[in-house]
Amino acid sequence: MLLRLEGIHKSFGERVLFESINWVINAGERIAVVGPNGSGKTTLLQTITGKLSPDRGQTIRKKNLSIAHVEQAEFQPQRAGHLTVLSQALSVFDSLLEMEHRILDLQKEMSEQPEPVQKISETYSHLVERFRLEGGYSFRSRTEKVLQGLGFSPEAMHWPLAHLSGGQQSRLKLAQALLSEPELLALDEPTNHLDIDAIEWLERYLKEINSTVVVVSHDRFFLDQVVKKTVELHARRLRQFSGNYSFYRKERDLLGRQQATAFQRQQEMIEETEEFIRRNIAGQKTKQAKSRRKMLEKLERVEAVHVADSMRLEFREAPGSTHEILRCENVAVGYESKVLVEKIDLVVYRGGRFGILGGNGAGKTTLLKAFRGEIPTLAGALRRAENLIWSYYSQTQEGLDPGKTVLRELHDVSPRSTEGELRSYLAAFLFRGEDVFKRIGVLSGGEKSRVALAKLLLSPAHVLLLDEPTNHLDIPAREVLEGALRDFSGTLFVVSHDRYFLDQVKTEILFVHQHRLERFPDLESFEARGTGKVTTDRRTAPVDTPTAAQVFTKKAAAPELAGGHRAVRSKNEQARLQRQLLALEERIHHLEAQREQMSEQMQRQESRDFQRINELANRYEAIDLELSAVYSEWETLMSKQ
Repeated sequence: MLLRLEGIHKSFGERVLFESINWVINAGERIAVVGPNGSGKTTLLQTITGKLSPDRGQTIRKKNLSIAHVEQAEFQPQRAGHLTVLSQALSVFDSLLEMEHRILDLQKEMSEQPEPVQKISETYSHLVERFRLEGGYSFRSRTEKVLQGLGFSPEAMHWPLAHLSGGQQSRLKLAQALLSEPELLALDEPTNHLDIDAIEWLERYLKEINSTVVVVSHDRFFLDQVVKKTVELHARRLRQFSGNYSFYRKERDLLGRQQATAFQRQQEMIEETEEFIRRNIAGQKTKQAKSRRKMLEKLERVEAVHVADSMRLEFREAPGSTHEILRCENVAVGYESKVLVEKIDLVVYRGGRFGILGGNGAGKTTLLKAFRGEIPTLAGALRRAENLIWSYYSQTQEGLDPGKTVLRELHDVSPRSTEGELRSYLAAFLFRGEDVFKRIGVLSGGEKSRVALAKLLLSPAHVLLLDEPTNHLDIPAREVLEGALRDFSGTLFVVSHDRYFLDQVKTEILFVHQHRLERFPDLESFEARGTGKVTTDRRTAPVDTPTAAQVFTKKAAAPELAGGHRAVRSKNEQARLQRQLLALEERIHHLEAQREQMSEQMQRQESRDFQRINELANRYEAIDLELSAVYSEWETLMSKQ
């Protein structure tokens, strides 16, 4: 065990992010933390790494636990002009650099002596051996490989820090964290600012290192590749799933359906039990009525399924499209001083769906602008069908006016719409009440994305050109966008590094690589490029442990039915049920006492005795699981009464 959260509670003002969270992080685990924007994922990372303290509860860490935490950082101007990207990355190895300098000093000292001094010679030999064992002869090459993997060219490694953009600073911080090889690596949106090559490199790297990895990311494909366990912040609590993101998603959906069914059945059982109590509390069955009232008081209530608000999107194809949309013959695109993509031969027919992938600066956005007719081609022939509506979504939201309100921005696009109509429309994009009067300039990245999408949807189009539409959108919003694009019958071009998104939208892949455009029929073929084989299903991660849904199935056991009604039972069967109920009630009392005893022992235990705490925690969880199963059995028998 590296770290344990016990009864963690955290709030900001009146807003409670999470409460009563218990979580154990073990060595070697690969864990994703998921949940909608605002659910507290970043705060949870800051709590486990020690940057934030919980309001209640405690965080118990292994003694001398080494942690590297890469946060979502804003651009910070760098004034250390003498430092370069490479020297900053090498600062992770300060102890080796000092050792290296000491070795050089000893070499110089020995060369200046007329005869070698034994003491200096022994010190030198010991230091050289220690330097070798600690990786002194490989740390420079390792540093360069990590920087290169994260997108720094050999020339960029010698750039001064003062010249770096915010994205480059973030990549440098990620490189330093990886090179430090901590026991616990906490990553908050690590794929932001990375292109497809760097993301794929990072996936491979994280699979190979020994560090425990806890990662927050909206990149679901990345999570599928890297993690083996998923924890979800849901309704202020933490739910754990023994698989990658796609495994979690299936289990979450199944769990939601089962919870809705279990909630309904439990409500029916509670109503019937309360009716039994009302009828018999003062009669001959008063003892049973009191016992059942006590059990209801202790009953763990199934919560109603909470359905979060989400956007509602529908892209409509404009009428009157043609069969051939676009034809490129030996086309080159770029700018006068630089050709980005050349020798493009492509024919696009109505309904074609293309996802465009490639490195930063490869020419993806330039390609979209050329298709749209915004910039001229440098060579070849590009023919676009006439009289078509081409709708464009810019990743920079350059079409939004920071001085206008959300409502005014939409009114300019649809001047004939009334304020009431526009406000109803904006409510579908989660802008309600006074939100519509916010100025564009004060909105978050996600809010600006929603405004841009709202503008895009006001007019039907024949062709959609979307440049990084999932930037700033959380996973639920991405899922809504995916559904809308799947239903769009027109032609689609979408630039995105979100491979999961492209896979869900069912696009062909256009890969911009080394100034050429390579075409793949689907994402799976793209992922298998250069391997000579078809990839296995990346979306599942089978595990041997019981799933959350399987555990919940026991809780949601259905009452025995006959012809749609509860079965009529004989007196002997009814008496047997009563005996079973009494036995279960005694078992519940016994387990509750054991659980309380375990809790008291854990509170008395020294926090440094990790082994003993772990033993008690495992016993507590085993009792709690058994108690839950017994409660479920009691509920099932009660429903048969």
